[in-house]
Order: sequence, then structure tokens, then C-alpha cells
Amino acid sequence: GEQKRVRDVAWAPSLGVPGATIASCAEDQKVWIWTENKNGLIEPTKRIDCKSKPWSVSWSIMGNILAVSEGSNSVSLWKESLDGLWQNLAEMDEGLPKKPETKRGAASTMMG
Repeated sequence: GEQKRVRDVAWAPSLGVPGATIASCAEDQKVWIWTENKNGLIEPTKRIDCKSKPWSVSWSIMGNILAVSEGSNSVSLWKESLDGLWQNLAEMDEGLPKKPETKRGAASTMMG
């Protein structure tokens, strides 16, 4: 797959499974899954389209779930289904923690 500027690359743990699986993300809002073919060449085999520019990719310790963080302060979790399609398992887009609200017009004093 042709990509614009690559932002991150992550190798999936193999855990005894032959072949390599790599994920990469780029400024073109795409994540590519690369796998090693029977000739030992690594080729792009699957594409995940993101809502915004992805910043990083990271595999779970078992190598079966891919986390993708995007510039919109969101993280999505992806897993390949039995039919070979990549499914979005979950998406967290809460962004940064909210600051506690303060009430206007109320004052408290502590004397002591």
C-alpha cells in the first residue's frame, strides 16, 4: 500500500506462529496490516481507514488486538475476525480528562 509520511510501525508478537505481522499508520488516515508471504516478503494485506490522522499503533501482548491512537484524542481497538475482516471492537474518544466544574458566585471560607 502506498502511504504518505509514516508516523508509526509496530511488530505483532508472534508467540510461536510462523511469519511476521506488522501494523503501520500514516498521515493519509490509513492503517495498514502487513504480513509475510510464503516467499518471505512482507506485503500490505489489510487496510483500516481512520476518522482522523493516526499517530501510533500498538499490538496487545498476544498480538491479536491492535490499538490505534488518532489525532482526534481517540483510541480504537481492532481485531481480525475469522473471515479475515478487521472489526472495530471499541473506541474511546473522551479526550483529555475534564477539569472539575467550579460554581460561580459561591464562596467558602475556612477559618481555623
